[in-house]
Amino acid sequence: MSEILLQIDGREVKAKEGKTILEAAQSVGILIPTLCHHEKLEPYGACRICTVEAETRGRTNLVAACCYPIEENLVVRTRSEKVDKIRKM
Repeated sequence: MSEILLQIDGREVKAKEGKTILEAAQSVGILIPTLCHHEKLEPYGACRICTVEAETRGRTNLVAACCYPIEENLVVRTRSEKVDKIRKM
């Protein structure tokens, strides 16, 4: 598997292809809160506590970090007004 370069909270991160945003963030010590995620279970994304903003090709979406696969040049923001509001709901 090849390595993918992405950006999380302004920090360049390299992670192996096939990883999720959550796994890439955890590999460099960036905290994304989780509730339903457990490393021994398949990602489900039910609680949405791990919601982040993912920007790719000029479009920004709110996604569950535990399920969303990384891709080249992905820009991720783990904290913003939108993200905080979604997590509180």
